[in-house]
Amino acid sequence: MKKMVIVGGGVAGLSAGIYGCLSGYECTVLEKNLHPGGNLTGWDRNGFHVDNCIHWLTGTLPGTELRRMWETLGALSAEVPMCKTERLFGSELGGMSVSLWRDAERTREEMLSLAPFDRDSTDRFISLAKLFGEGKMSPALGLAALKYSKIDLFALSATFRHPLLRRVMTDYIPGDYVALGLLMTYGAYISGNADVPLGGSRAMAERMAKRFVSLGGRLVTGAEVSSVRLENTKASGVILQNGNYIPADWVVCACDPEVTFGRLLGRRYTPARLIRCAQNGDAYPLFSSFHAAFAAEGDVSALSNTAVFDVRPLRVGSECIGRMALREYSTQPGFAPEGKSILQTMVFQRAPDCEKWQSLARNDRSAYLEEKERLGGELMTRAEERLGQKLTLLDTWTPATYGRYFGANHGAYMCWAMVPGGRRRHVPNRIKGLDNVLLATQWQEMPGGLPTAAAEGKLAAETAFSLDRPRKSLTRAAAM
Repeated sequence: MKKMVIVGGGVAGLSAGIYGCLSGYECTVLEKNLHPGGNLTGWDRNGFHVDNCIHWLTGTLPGTELRRMWETLGALSAEVPMCKTERLFGSELGGMSVSLWRDAERTREEMLSLAPFDRDSTDRFISLAKLFGEGKMSPALGLAALKYSKIDLFALSATFRHPLLRRVMTDYIPGDYVALGLLMTYGAYISGNADVPLGGSRAMAERMAKRFVSLGGRLVTGAEVSSVRLENTKASGVILQNGNYIPADWVVCACDPEVTFGRLLGRRYTPARLIRCAQNGDAYPLFSSFHAAFAAEGDVSALSNTAVFDVRPLRVGSECIGRMALREYSTQPGFAPEGKSILQTMVFQRAPDCEKWQSLARNDRSAYLEEKERLGGELMTRAEERLGQKLTLLDTWTPATYGRYFGANHGAYMCWAMVPGGRRRHVPNRIKGLDNVLLATQWQEMPGGLPTAAAEGKLAAETAFSLDRPRKSLTRAAAM
Protein backbone atom coordinates (compact mmCIF):
# COMPACT_ATOMS: atom_id res chain seq x y z
CA MET A 1 0.00 0.00 0.00
CA LYS A 2 1.42 3.38 -0.99
CA LYS A 3 1.96 5.98 1.69
CA MET A 4 0.45 9.48 1.49
CA VAL A 5 1.68 12.06 4.00
CA ILE A 6 -0.43 15.19 4.33
CA VAL A 7 1.02 18.33 5.89
CA GLY A 8 -1.77 20.21 7.64
CA GLY A 9 -4.82 18.91 9.45
CA GLY A 10 -7.30 21.58 8.41
CA VAL A 11 -10.31 20.98 6.15
CA ALA A 12 -8.16 20.49 3.03
CA GLY A 13 -5.79 18.11 4.80
CA LEU A 14 -8.53 16.02 6.40
CA SER A 15 -10.36 15.90 3.07
CA ALA A 16 -7.20 14.71 1.28
CA GLY A 17 -6.71 12.11 3.99
CA ILE A 18 -10.28 10.82 3.87
CA TYR A 19 -10.37 10.56 0.09
CA GLY A 20 -6.85 9.15 0.13
CA CYS A 21 -7.95 6.36 2.47
CA LEU A 22 -10.99 5.70 0.27
CA SER A 23 -8.60 5.45 -2.71
CA GLY A 24 -6.49 2.80 -0.99
CA TYR A 25 -3.59 4.85 0.37
CA GLU A 26 -2.04 4.56 3.80
CA CYS A 27 -2.57 8.16 4.94
CA THR A 28 -0.93 10.18 7.69
CA VAL A 29 -2.06 13.71 8.50
CA LEU A 30 0.48 15.86 10.36
CA GLU A 31 -0.96 18.86 12.21
CA LYS A 32 1.28 21.29 14.07
CA ASN A 33 -1.42 22.41 16.51
CA LEU A 34 -2.90 20.25 19.26
CA HIS A 35 -6.32 20.05 17.58
CA PRO A 36 -7.26 19.31 13.96
CA GLY A 37 -9.40 21.62 11.87
CA GLY A 38 -7.14 24.57 11.05
CA ASN A 39 -9.32 27.66 10.83
CA LEU A 40 -12.37 25.44 11.35
CA THR A 41 -12.06 25.66 15.10
CA GLY A 42 -13.32 27.16 18.33
CA TRP A 43 -12.20 27.39 21.94
CA ASP A 44 -13.57 27.78 25.45
CA ARG A 45 -13.28 30.86 27.65
CA ASN A 46 -14.67 31.01 31.21
CA GLY A 47 -17.44 28.53 30.48
CA PHE A 48 -18.32 30.05 27.08
CA HIS A 49 -17.51 28.65 23.63
CA VAL A 50 -16.00 30.99 21.04
CA ASP A 51 -16.61 29.94 17.42
CA ASN A 52 -13.87 31.04 15.04
CA CYS A 53 -15.15 30.08 11.64
CA ILE A 54 -18.63 29.31 10.38
CA HIS A 55 -20.98 32.23 9.73
CA TRP A 56 -22.76 30.09 7.15
CA LEU A 57 -21.75 26.78 5.59
CA THR A 58 -22.41 26.36 1.90
CA GLY A 59 -23.60 22.88 1.08
CA THR A 60 -26.08 22.12 3.87
CA LEU A 61 -29.02 21.40 1.55
CA PRO A 62 -29.66 17.63 1.27
CA GLY A 63 -29.38 16.20 -2.22
CA THR A 64 -26.83 18.69 -3.51
CA GLU A 65 -23.39 17.67 -4.75
CA LEU A 66 -21.64 19.70 -2.09
CA ARG A 67 -23.79 18.19 0.67
CA ARG A 68 -22.81 14.71 -0.55
CA MET A 69 -19.14 15.68 -0.26
CA TRP A 70 -19.65 16.96 3.31
CA GLU A 71 -21.38 13.67 4.16
CA THR A 72 -18.51 11.63 2.71
CA LEU A 73 -16.15 13.68 4.85
CA GLY A 74 -18.24 13.04 7.96
CA ALA A 75 -18.77 16.78 8.42
CA LEU A 76 -22.56 16.55 8.01
CA SER A 77 -25.09 13.76 8.29
CA ALA A 78 -28.78 13.22 8.88
CA GLU A 79 -27.95 12.94 12.59
CA VAL A 80 -26.39 16.42 12.75
CA PRO A 81 -29.15 19.05 13.09
CA MET A 82 -28.88 22.37 11.32
CA CYS A 83 -29.21 25.53 13.42
CA LYS A 84 -31.65 27.48 11.29
CA THR A 85 -31.99 31.19 12.03
CA GLU A 86 -34.87 33.40 10.93
CA ARG A 87 -32.65 35.90 9.24
CA LEU A 88 -29.18 36.18 7.79
CA PHE A 89 -28.76 39.64 9.34
CA GLY A 90 -30.60 42.87 10.02
CA SER A 91 -29.52 46.46 9.37
CA GLU A 92 -30.54 49.34 11.64
CA LEU A 93 -30.43 53.08 10.97
CA GLY A 94 -32.13 55.97 12.72
CA GLY A 95 -34.74 53.83 14.48
CA MET A 96 -35.54 51.88 11.31
CA SER A 97 -34.59 48.30 10.52
CA VAL A 98 -34.60 45.94 7.54
CA SER A 99 -33.64 42.27 7.57
CA LEU A 100 -32.62 39.68 5.01
CA TRP A 101 -35.06 37.03 6.21
CA ARG A 102 -34.98 33.34 5.35
CA ASP A 103 -38.38 34.01 3.78
CA ALA A 104 -37.40 36.12 0.77
CA GLU A 105 -40.96 37.41 0.30
CA ARG A 106 -40.94 38.72 3.84
CA THR A 107 -37.74 40.60 2.98
CA ARG A 108 -39.34 42.02 -0.16
CA GLU A 109 -42.41 43.21 1.74
CA GLU A 110 -40.28 44.82 4.45
CA MET A 111 -38.10 46.62 1.92
CA LEU A 112 -41.11 47.85 -0.07
CA SER A 113 -42.92 48.97 3.07
CA LEU A 114 -39.90 51.09 3.95
CA ALA A 115 -39.22 52.41 0.45
CA PRO A 116 -41.97 51.81 -2.14
CA PHE A 117 -40.06 54.09 -4.52
CA ASP A 118 -37.28 51.47 -4.60
CA ARG A 119 -39.59 48.78 -5.97
CA ASP A 120 -37.59 48.07 -9.14
CA SER A 121 -34.31 47.66 -7.27
CA THR A 122 -35.95 45.60 -4.53
CA ASP A 123 -37.68 43.26 -6.98
CA ARG A 124 -34.43 42.82 -8.89
CA PHE A 125 -32.47 42.03 -5.72
CA ILE A 126 -34.98 39.42 -4.52
CA SER A 127 -35.29 37.85 -7.97
CA LEU A 128 -31.53 37.55 -8.29
CA ALA A 129 -31.18 36.00 -4.82
CA LYS A 130 -33.82 33.41 -5.73
CA LEU A 131 -32.07 32.70 -9.04
CA PHE A 132 -28.76 32.07 -7.29
CA GLY A 133 -30.51 30.10 -4.56
CA GLU A 134 -31.98 27.67 -7.08
CA GLY A 135 -28.46 27.02 -8.36
CA LYS A 136 -29.66 25.56 -11.67
CA MET A 137 -27.32 26.25 -14.54
CA SER A 138 -29.08 28.40 -17.10
CA PRO A 139 -28.29 31.29 -19.46
CA ALA A 140 -29.99 33.67 -17.01
CA LEU A 141 -27.81 32.47 -14.13
CA GLY A 142 -24.65 32.71 -16.22
CA LEU A 143 -25.40 36.25 -17.37
CA ALA A 144 -26.28 37.36 -13.84
CA ALA A 145 -23.08 35.85 -12.43
CA LEU A 146 -21.02 37.59 -15.09
CA LYS A 147 -22.70 40.96 -14.58
CA TYR A 148 -22.53 41.02 -10.79
CA SER A 149 -18.95 39.80 -10.68
CA LYS A 150 -17.98 42.99 -12.53
CA ILE A 151 -19.54 45.49 -10.12
CA ASP A 152 -19.01 45.96 -6.40
CA LEU A 153 -21.53 46.25 -3.61
CA PHE A 154 -21.18 50.02 -3.56
CA ALA A 155 -22.52 50.01 -7.13
CA LEU A 156 -25.37 47.69 -6.16
CA SER A 157 -26.11 49.92 -3.17
CA ALA A 158 -26.32 52.97 -5.46
CA THR A 159 -29.30 51.44 -7.29
CA PHE A 160 -31.38 52.10 -4.13
CA ARG A 161 -32.47 55.56 -2.99
CA HIS A 162 -33.41 54.83 0.63
CA PRO A 163 -30.37 55.23 2.91
CA LEU A 164 -31.13 52.09 4.94
CA LEU A 165 -31.54 49.90 1.87
CA ARG A 166 -28.21 51.20 0.69
CA ARG A 167 -26.73 50.18 4.02
CA VAL A 168 -28.18 46.68 3.73
CA MET A 169 -26.16 46.11 0.57
CA THR A 170 -22.82 46.93 2.23
CA ASP A 171 -23.35 45.98 5.89
CA TYR A 172 -22.60 42.25 5.72
CA ILE A 173 -19.81 42.11 3.14
CA PRO A 174 -17.45 45.07 2.51
CA GLY A 175 -18.72 47.42 -0.17
CA ASP A 176 -15.70 47.11 -2.46
CA TYR A 177 -16.21 43.33 -2.84
CA VAL A 178 -18.14 42.03 -5.86
CA ALA A 179 -21.93 42.24 -5.66
CA LEU A 180 -22.08 38.57 -6.62
CA GLY A 181 -20.88 37.64 -3.12
CA LEU A 182 -23.95 38.99 -1.31
CA LEU A 183 -26.39 37.70 -3.94
CA MET A 184 -24.97 34.18 -3.80
CA THR A 185 -24.79 34.19 0.01
CA TYR A 186 -28.38 35.32 0.44
CA GLY A 187 -29.52 32.99 -2.32
CA ALA A 188 -27.90 30.01 -0.62
CA TYR A 189 -29.39 31.08 2.72
CA ILE A 190 -33.01 31.31 1.53
CA SER A 191 -32.67 27.94 -0.23
CA GLY A 192 -31.46 26.22 2.95
CA ASN A 193 -28.00 25.70 1.51
CA ALA A 194 -26.12 27.96 3.94
CA ASP A 195 -27.00 26.92 7.47
CA VAL A 196 -24.77 26.16 10.47
CA PRO A 197 -24.46 22.64 11.91
CA LEU A 198 -25.09 22.05 15.60
CA GLY A 199 -21.90 22.48 17.58
CA GLY A 200 -20.40 24.93 15.11
CA SER A 201 -16.88 24.87 13.75
CA ARG A 202 -14.98 22.78 16.29
CA ALA A 203 -17.58 20.02 16.37
CA MET A 204 -17.53 19.82 12.58
CA ALA A 205 -13.72 19.52 12.56
CA GLU A 206 -13.90 16.78 15.18
CA ARG A 207 -16.39 14.83 13.07
CA MET A 208 -14.08 15.02 10.06
CA ALA A 209 -11.11 13.87 12.15
CA LYS A 210 -13.15 10.97 13.53
CA ARG A 211 -14.14 9.97 10.01
CA PHE A 212 -10.50 10.01 8.88
CA VAL A 213 -9.34 7.84 11.76
CA SER A 214 -12.28 5.43 11.27
CA LEU A 215 -11.02 4.76 7.73
CA GLY A 216 -7.62 3.76 9.06
CA GLY A 217 -5.95 7.14 8.74
CA ARG A 218 -3.25 8.22 11.18
CA LEU A 219 -3.72 11.69 12.66
CA VAL A 220 -0.73 13.16 14.47
CA THR A 221 -1.20 16.48 16.25
CA GLY A 222 1.53 18.63 17.74
CA ALA A 223 3.71 17.55 14.79
CA GLU A 224 5.14 20.51 12.89
CA VAL A 225 6.87 19.72 9.60
CA SER A 226 10.11 21.61 8.94
CA SER A 227 10.72 20.52 5.34
CA VAL A 228 9.91 18.12 2.55
CA ARG A 229 12.91 15.95 1.68
CA LEU A 230 13.50 16.21 -2.07
CA GLU A 231 15.66 13.94 -4.19
CA ASN A 232 15.83 15.54 -7.64
CA THR A 233 12.22 15.75 -8.79
CA LYS A 234 10.74 13.47 -6.16
CA ALA A 235 9.88 13.81 -2.49
CA SER A 236 10.94 10.86 -0.37
CA GLY A 237 9.13 12.09 2.75
CA VAL A 238 8.99 14.88 5.31
CA ILE A 239 11.16 15.95 8.22
CA LEU A 240 9.53 17.11 11.46
CA GLN A 241 10.79 19.93 13.66
CA ASN A 242 11.98 17.32 16.16
CA GLY A 243 14.15 15.75 13.46
CA ASN A 244 12.02 12.67 12.84
CA TYR A 245 11.71 11.55 9.24
CA ILE A 246 8.49 10.13 7.77
CA PRO A 247 8.80 8.44 4.36
CA ALA A 248 6.11 8.92 1.74
CA ASP A 249 5.19 7.99 -1.82
CA TRP A 250 3.04 11.13 -2.04
CA VAL A 251 3.28 14.39 -0.09
CA VAL A 252 0.24 16.65 -0.01
CA CYS A 253 0.88 20.21 1.20
CA ALA A 254 -2.45 21.16 2.77
CA CYS A 255 -1.13 24.16 4.68
CA ASP A 256 -0.97 27.86 3.85
CA PRO A 257 1.10 28.52 0.68
CA GLU A 258 3.33 30.77 2.76
CA VAL A 259 4.32 27.69 4.76
CA THR A 260 4.57 25.42 1.72
CA PHE A 261 6.80 27.67 -0.35
CA GLY A 262 8.35 29.70 2.42
CA ARG A 263 9.65 26.70 4.35
CA LEU A 264 8.69 23.23 3.18
CA LEU A 265 9.77 23.39 -0.47
CA GLY A 266 11.34 26.76 -1.21
CA ARG A 267 10.24 29.84 -3.11
CA ARG A 268 11.42 28.58 -6.49
CA TYR A 269 8.55 26.10 -6.61
CA THR A 270 5.84 28.75 -6.10
CA PRO A 271 3.24 28.43 -8.90
CA ALA A 272 3.30 31.34 -11.35
CA ARG A 273 -0.40 32.02 -10.83
CA LEU A 274 0.07 32.46 -7.09
CA ILE A 275 2.93 34.87 -7.76
CA ARG A 276 0.87 36.93 -10.21
CA CYS A 277 -2.00 37.23 -7.74
CA ALA A 278 0.36 38.19 -4.91
CA GLN A 279 1.95 40.90 -7.06
CA ASN A 280 -1.40 42.48 -7.96
CA GLY A 281 -2.81 43.64 -4.64
CA ASP A 282 -5.51 45.80 -6.27
CA ALA A 283 -7.13 42.90 -8.10
CA TYR A 284 -6.34 40.31 -5.40
CA PRO A 285 -6.46 42.07 -2.03
CA LEU A 286 -5.61 40.22 1.16
CA PHE A 287 -7.69 40.72 4.27
CA SER A 288 -8.23 39.46 7.79
CA SER A 289 -10.08 40.75 10.85
CA PHE A 290 -9.89 41.90 14.43
CA HIS A 291 -12.34 39.83 16.52
CA ALA A 292 -13.83 40.16 19.98
CA ALA A 293 -16.16 37.95 22.02
CA PHE A 294 -18.35 39.12 24.91
CA ALA A 295 -20.39 37.45 27.65
CA ALA A 296 -23.89 38.75 28.40
CA GLU A 297 -26.26 38.11 31.26
CA GLY A 298 -29.64 36.83 30.13
CA ASP A 299 -31.09 36.33 26.66
CA VAL A 300 -29.93 38.45 23.70
CA SER A 301 -31.68 36.40 21.02
CA ALA A 302 -33.62 39.52 20.01
CA LEU A 303 -30.56 40.34 17.90
CA SER A 304 -31.72 37.39 15.78
CA ASN A 305 -28.41 36.05 14.51
CA THR A 306 -26.64 39.27 13.45
CA ALA A 307 -27.55 42.95 13.80
CA VAL A 308 -25.62 45.81 12.19
CA PHE A 309 -25.98 49.31 13.62
CA ASP A 310 -24.36 52.74 13.93
CA VAL A 311 -21.72 53.25 16.62
CA ARG A 312 -19.49 56.05 17.76
CA PRO A 313 -16.55 56.18 15.33
CA LEU A 314 -13.64 53.94 16.26
CA ARG A 315 -10.30 53.59 14.49
CA VAL A 316 -9.06 50.02 14.14
CA GLY A 317 -5.77 50.25 12.31
CA SER A 318 -6.38 52.36 9.22
CA GLU A 319 -10.09 51.51 9.26
CA CYS A 320 -12.39 54.02 10.94
CA ILE A 321 -15.65 52.21 11.61
CA GLY A 322 -19.02 53.81 12.20
CA ARG A 323 -21.04 50.59 11.95
CA MET A 324 -20.77 47.42 14.00
CA ALA A 325 -22.04 43.87 13.39
CA LEU A 326 -22.96 41.95 16.53
CA ARG A 327 -23.78 38.24 16.37
CA GLU A 328 -25.54 36.09 18.95
CA TYR A 329 -25.49 32.29 19.22
CA SER A 330 -28.79 31.32 20.83
CA THR A 331 -29.30 28.52 18.27
CA GLN A 332 -26.15 26.83 19.65
CA PRO A 333 -27.32 25.77 23.14
CA GLY A 334 -23.90 24.65 24.37
CA PHE A 335 -22.07 27.90 23.64
CA ALA A 336 -23.01 29.68 26.90
CA PRO A 337 -23.90 28.68 30.48
CA GLU A 338 -27.54 28.52 31.46
CA GLY A 339 -29.09 31.99 31.61
CA LYS A 340 -26.19 33.67 29.78
CA SER A 341 -25.27 34.44 26.18
CA ILE A 342 -22.19 34.91 24.03
CA LEU A 343 -21.77 37.67 21.45
CA GLN A 344 -19.07 38.18 18.82
CA THR A 345 -18.01 40.96 16.47
CA MET A 346 -15.32 41.45 13.85
CA VAL A 347 -13.70 44.37 12.04
CA PHE A 348 -12.16 43.77 8.61
CA GLN A 349 -8.49 44.58 8.28
CA ARG A 350 -6.67 45.12 4.97
CA ALA A 351 -3.18 43.83 4.18
CA PRO A 352 -1.19 46.82 5.54
CA ASP A 353 -2.99 46.65 8.89
CA CYS A 354 -2.61 42.88 8.98
CA GLU A 355 1.14 43.30 8.63
CA LYS A 356 1.17 45.95 11.38
CA TRP A 357 -0.59 43.53 13.74
CA GLN A 358 1.94 40.83 12.98
CA SER A 359 4.88 43.20 13.32
CA LEU A 360 3.62 44.47 16.67
CA ALA A 361 3.12 40.91 17.93
CA ARG A 362 6.66 39.96 16.89
CA ASN A 363 8.47 43.05 18.14
CA ASP A 364 6.56 44.24 21.21
CA ARG A 365 4.37 41.56 22.70
CA SER A 366 3.22 43.63 25.66
CA ALA A 367 2.15 46.53 23.41
CA TYR A 368 0.33 44.06 21.18
CA LEU A 369 -1.61 42.59 24.11
CA GLU A 370 -2.46 46.07 25.41
CA GLU A 371 -3.79 47.16 22.01
CA LYS A 372 -5.90 44.02 21.72
CA GLU A 373 -7.41 44.63 25.14
CA ARG A 374 -8.02 48.32 24.44
CA LEU A 375 -9.82 47.70 21.15
CA GLY A 376 -11.82 44.85 22.64
CA GLY A 377 -12.95 47.18 25.42
CA GLU A 378 -13.88 49.93 22.94
CA LEU A 379 -15.99 47.53 20.89
CA MET A 380 -17.60 46.14 24.04
CA THR A 381 -18.60 49.64 25.16
CA ARG A 382 -20.29 50.26 21.82
CA ALA A 383 -22.10 46.93 22.01
CA GLU A 384 -23.27 47.83 25.53
CA GLU A 385 -24.69 51.13 24.25
CA ARG A 386 -26.74 49.26 21.65
CA LEU A 387 -27.95 46.55 24.07
CA GLY A 388 -28.44 48.73 27.15
CA GLN A 389 -26.63 46.27 29.43
CA LYS A 390 -23.15 45.52 30.73
CA LEU A 391 -20.99 42.91 29.02
CA THR A 392 -17.78 41.09 29.89
CA LEU A 393 -14.89 40.85 27.45
CA LEU A 394 -14.07 37.17 26.93
CA ASP A 395 -11.40 37.22 24.25
CA THR A 396 -9.87 39.07 21.31
CA TRP A 397 -7.91 37.74 18.34
CA THR A 398 -6.20 39.41 15.40
CA PRO A 399 -4.48 38.73 12.06
CA ALA A 400 -1.37 37.97 14.11
CA THR A 401 -3.29 35.15 15.81
CA TYR A 402 -3.96 33.51 12.44
CA GLY A 403 -0.35 34.06 11.47
CA ARG A 404 0.91 32.39 14.65
CA TYR A 405 -1.38 29.35 14.57
CA PHE A 406 -1.67 28.70 10.84
CA GLY A 407 1.31 30.47 9.24
CA ALA A 408 -1.14 32.49 7.19
CA ASN A 409 0.22 35.14 4.82
CA HIS A 410 -0.60 38.52 6.46
CA GLY A 411 -2.78 36.57 8.89
CA ALA A 412 -5.40 36.01 6.19
CA TYR A 413 -7.95 33.35 7.13
CA MET A 414 -9.39 33.27 3.61
CA CYS A 415 -7.81 33.73 0.22
CA TRP A 416 -7.97 36.98 -1.74
CA ALA A 417 -11.13 39.02 -1.66
CA MET A 418 -13.20 39.01 -4.83
CA VAL A 419 -13.28 42.53 -6.22
CA PRO A 420 -14.09 43.82 -9.71
CA GLY A 421 -11.05 43.34 -11.90
CA GLY A 422 -9.88 40.18 -10.16
CA ARG A 423 -10.21 37.10 -12.35
CA ARG A 424 -10.93 33.69 -10.91
CA ARG A 425 -7.69 31.75 -11.34
CA HIS A 426 -7.41 28.07 -10.59
CA VAL A 427 -3.97 27.07 -9.36
CA PRO A 428 -3.21 23.46 -10.38
CA ASN A 429 -2.42 21.04 -7.58
CA ARG A 430 0.62 19.61 -9.35
CA ILE A 431 3.80 21.57 -8.63
CA LYS A 432 6.05 22.22 -11.59
CA GLY A 433 9.37 20.39 -11.22
CA LEU A 434 8.09 17.88 -8.65
CA ASP A 435 6.59 14.49 -9.48
CA ASN A 436 4.84 13.48 -6.28
CA VAL A 437 4.09 16.66 -4.30
CA LEU A 438 0.56 18.09 -4.51
CA LEU A 439 -1.20 21.21 -3.25
CA ALA A 440 -4.50 21.11 -1.39
CA THR A 441 -5.51 24.58 -0.20
CA GLN A 442 -8.31 27.10 -0.42
CA TRP A 443 -5.86 29.46 -2.19
CA GLN A 444 -6.16 27.43 -5.38
CA GLU A 445 -9.66 28.66 -6.24
CA MET A 446 -11.43 31.92 -5.38
CA PRO A 447 -13.36 32.67 -3.24
CA GLY A 448 -11.67 30.08 -1.01
CA GLY A 449 -13.29 29.09 2.25
CA LEU A 450 -14.39 25.69 3.53
CA PRO A 451 -16.00 24.22 0.36
CA THR A 452 -12.95 25.13 -1.73
CA ALA A 453 -10.58 23.66 0.85
CA ALA A 454 -12.56 20.41 1.01
CA ALA A 455 -12.82 20.16 -2.78
CA GLU A 456 -9.09 20.73 -3.27
CA GLY A 457 -8.27 18.06 -0.69
CA LYS A 458 -10.51 15.63 -2.54
CA LEU A 459 -8.92 16.58 -5.87
CA ALA A 460 -5.40 16.02 -4.52
CA ALA A 461 -6.25 12.44 -3.51
CA GLU A 462 -7.92 11.83 -6.86
CA THR A 463 -4.91 13.23 -8.73
CA ALA A 464 -2.51 10.91 -6.92
CA PHE A 465 -4.74 7.94 -7.63
CA SER A 466 -5.13 8.79 -11.33
CA LEU A 467 -1.34 9.13 -11.73
CA ASP A 468 -0.67 5.84 -9.93
CA ARG A 469 -3.34 3.80 -11.69
CA PRO A 470 -1.70 3.66 -15.16
CA ARG A 471 1.49 2.33 -13.62
CA LYS A 472 -0.46 -0.38 -11.81
CA SER A 473 -2.20 -1.31 -15.07
CA LEU A 474 1.13 -1.58 -16.90
CA THR A 475 2.55 -3.77 -14.14
CA ARG A 476 -0.39 -6.12 -14.34
CA ALA A 477 -0.15 -6.25 -18.16
CA ALA A 478 3.58 -7.11 -18.00
CA ALA A 479 2.93 -9.88 -15.50
CA MET A 480 0.38 -11.44 -17.83
